[in-house]
Amino acid sequence: MPTEPPIIDLTNKRAVVAGGAGAIGLAIARKLAGAGAQVFVLDINLDTLADAPGVEGINVDLTDVKAIGRSVKQVRDGGGLDIAVHAAGSASDQTH
Repeated sequence: MPTEPPIIDLTNKRAVVAGGAGAIGLAIARKLAGAGAQVFVLDINLDTLADAPGVEGINVDLTDVKAIGRSVKQVRDGGGLDIAVHAAGSASDQTH
C-alpha cells in the first residue's frame, strides 16, 4: 500500500512522546518520524518500537516524575526539544 506524504515537514525537529509504546502513542511517534522529526519515546516497555523506523526508545517509568524530568533533560541537552506529546495512560480498578 502506498504511503501518503506528510502534511507537514518536521525535518530537524526533535520530539518526545511520553507513553509512545502504546497503540496511540506509537501511532503518533510513527507519524512524527514519517514527517521527518527525530522522535524519542519515553516508556517502560519498548518492545513495540522494533518496527518503528526513526523512533528511539528511552526506558523510563512514567509514574516517576523525576525520572521523566531526567529523560526529557537528556533529550533537550542532546540537541533541543521542539515537540512534546503526552500519550501515557494508566488504568486502575480502584474507585475514589
